[in-house]
Amino acid sequence: IAFKYNARTFRKEKVKNKLALQKELGLAEEAGLEVERGILTDETQLTSHPDIYAAGDCTETKDVSGGPRRNIAVLPNAYMQGKCAGTAMAGSVSLPEAYFPLNSMGMMGLYLLTAGTYTGEPIIIEDDEGYKEFYVDDGKLRGYIIIGTCQRAGIYTDLIRTGTPLSEVEGILQQAGLKFYDKDKRKNILARPH
Repeated sequence: IAFKYNARTFRKEKVKNKLALQKELGLAEEAGLEVERGILTDETQLTSHPDIYAAGDCTETKDVSGGPRRNIAVLPNAYMQGKCAGTAMAGSVSLPEAYFPLNSMGMMGLYLLTAGTYTGEPIIIEDDEGYKEFYVDDGKLRGYIIIGTCQRAGIYTDLIRTGTPLSEVEGILQQAGLKFYDKDKRKNILARPH
């Protein structure tokens, strides 16, 4: 995929993070694929053409955190979409992954992690480890912002990805840990590839 910036085209490996990027979807449009803010795909990453799959930053996909179909241009989603598309192209059935926005950064000892959407009831927790803002809708975690200690944030991410009702893991937002899951669920979580 190439990107356009100020009427110049750059190959992906030459683009610096500071540039405002725009997906180049012209080839997809010329091929007759359905395109909105990205190439539209189904749950197996199949496009509107029966022989063309798409994955990564060029696609528009369902946001399981409760957001609309949109372009979710982050590496973990691109990896999972590519795996799903490759498996489907090989003729196998692959369960689609759950895609949602996820970003993190660290600077001068301060860490920030965001995930999902920011709709629903905000629950704010401030303590010595930092600031956490969780967004809960329909009894499920839909998104979060964590500033400070991000340890065990993967548990919050898993709650969004799996759509686990918070009633099944009472207290987990205050102190993330596998102890909030029953024994069988803990085994399943620990046995999954991460």
